[in-house]
Amino acid sequence: MTQNTNFTQLVTHAGKFHADEVLGRALTIVLGFPGEFIRTNQPTQRQLLDPKVLVWDIGQQYNALLNNYDHHQDGALPAACMLLLRHFYPAGPVRDILENRLFRYVSHVDTGEIIEDTGEEHTVPTFNSIIRNLNSLGSFDTAVEFAVATLRSTIAMAESAVHEETIWKKEVKIRNRVAFYDGGAHFITWRDLGKKYGADLFVSPDKRSGDGWRLEAATLASSAYRKAWGSAGHMPAGFSPCSIGITTRRSPRLRYQKNCRQFDGTGFLVHQTVKIL
Repeated sequence: MTQNTNFTQLVTHAGKFHADEVLGRALTIVLGFPGEFIRTNQPTQRQLLDPKVLVWDIGQQYNALLNNYDHHQDGALPAACMLLLRHFYPAGPVRDILENRLFRYVSHVDTGEIIEDTGEEHTVPTFNSIIRNLNSLGSFDTAVEFAVATLRSTIAMAESAVHEETIWKKEVKIRNRVAFYDGGAHFITWRDLGKKYGADLFVSPDKRSGDGWRLEAATLASSAYRKAWGSAGHMPAGFSPCSIGITTRRSPRLRYQKNCRQFDGTGFLVHQTVKIL
C-alpha cells in the first residue's frame, strides 16, 4: 500500500463509462482520496508525470511510482480497478474477499476473460451489466453512487466474514459434516465457512422464534438432510431440536417439525417427521 495518497487530481477517461473505471472511482471515494476529479479523453504529460495526480484506465501506462494505472497497453495486466485495489487497499483477508467477490469478476469482464451475454435472454444482472445499462441515463454520478454502495456493502460483508470465521474456529463444532453452534452470533457467511471447513449443514439457535433450533442447508434440504443425518442425528449435549427450520436456496420457507427423544448421554435421536409446512 502506497503512502502517497495526498492527490491533487484524480483522472480517468471520459465518454461511455464501464464498471472498471466506475469501481475505481468508487474505491477512491471509499478510501477518502482528496483531489479534483477529472474525466478526460487524454491526460496531459504533466498529469502522467506528476505522482500527486492519480490516473487510471487511461494513459497507456502502468507505473505505480507515478500513480499511473492503465492496463490497455498490456494484455497480461488485470483491469485498472484491480490495480488500484492491490496498490491502495491494505493487504489482508478483507482485501482478498473484495478481490474474489467483486473486483476479479469486473476485471475479467473488462479484459475479455469473461464475455457477458447482452442479448434478450440475458436476465441475471451483474455489477458490470448494471453499470453498462446506466449509460442509457447518461449519468456517471448515478453509476458511481451505485458502485460506492456496492463496495461499502461488500467491505462490510468481508469484515463480517473475517469476524465470523474467528468465532467459527473457536466455537463451532463439526460432526458428520454438520456444524453445530450454540452462541449469540449471527452467521451471514456460514455457507462459505461450511465449504471451507467441511460442513453441509449448520445448526444454530432459531433467533426468529426465540426458541428451538434452526437447520440450514447449502443444498436441497432433502438430499443434504439424508446425507448428513441419515436415520439418526447425533447432536452435542444440550441440543434438543424438536423444531428445526430448514432453509435452502431453492425453498427458503420449508420447515420440518421433528419429534425427539434423548438418545444417550452425548446426543439426541431425531426419529420421526410429524409435519412438513
